[in-house]
Amino acid sequence: MTNRRDFVKSLIVGGTALVMPRLVSARSPFSWTNPILLTEVSAKDPWSEAIKILARIKPPVFPNRDFKITEHGAVADGSSDSTAAIRKAIEACHAAGGGRVFVSPGVFMTGAIHLKSNVNLYLAKALRSSLRPIQRCICPSSLPALKAPSA
Repeated sequence: MTNRRDFVKSLIVGGTALVMPRLVSARSPFSWTNPILLTEVSAKDPWSEAIKILARIKPPVFPNRDFKITEHGAVADGSSDSTAAIRKAIEACHAAGGGRVFVSPGVFMTGAIHLKSNVNLYLAKALRSSLRPIQRCICPSSLPALKAPSA
């Protein structure tokens, strides 16, 4: 060998030649045919069931019905509270057996909403379509007056 570079090359090639047969042998836990490459899968490993679980998952199918939140009183002005209208649209959709609650383009102010079974909340593709939370606060006038305990 003439220099360090040739020595390092021969070391890498020799090391690879020694290790590769072990890695690709049929009995090796690091077999290339292993579905989870280069890891050992034990029978008790819950992750080995992931492929079976994913195969059982089916995407939901919703009935072809639309419930527009604007038809239930929602206003897209960015300041009006549309929470009740969105909840009414969700309830109407659920009561009809499911479908799509359609949020048209605009800015709708809303508090917490809860989806029900078989309801698909759909935001229209538009330049701007969003649901913004309402910042609720407790005004000091609604709190009971705090008094120091009398002695």
